[in-house]
Amino acid sequence: MAEIEVIRVSSKGQVVIPKGFRSRLGLKKGDKLLAYSKGDMLLIRKVGKEESLLAILSASSRNKVASLKISRIEVEKAVEEARKTTKEA
Repeated sequence: MAEIEVIRVSSKGQVVIPKGFRSRLGLKKGDKLLAYSKGDMLLIRKVGKEESLLAILSASSRNKVASLKISRIEVEKAVEEARKTTKEA
């Protein structure tokens, strides 16, 4: 069963994760969280110690690329262009 709580955003844009959620998820100071937004929803998930943040992000990117029917060569060209732009800045 899903838990639901109403939380508020502070003037600094901060939110407090309710204690029940922190306990259930085993969240501790210094743990990494990954935030996703979709429409008007914000989803936050814990990044496990054995997980690579890069692997999580790249899986999402691979799914998006596949849905857009973009070839691997096109992705590699886009990455190379982005690298050039970053080096120039």
